[in-house]
Amino acid sequence: MSDWNPEKYLLFKKQRTQPAIDLANRVRDCGYHQRGGGEFQMEF
Repeated sequence: MSDWNPEKYLLFKKQRTQPAIDLANRVRDCGYHQRGGGEFQMEF
């Protein structure tokens, strides 16, 4: 196993965070705004 490489880890930031962004957008699309909640948007 190779040593930890923070530069290589950061190369995949978007791939690691995309599932959380997709989930947040689905929650928003399921009526978050219709209940009077504030607006939010997550993009990288």
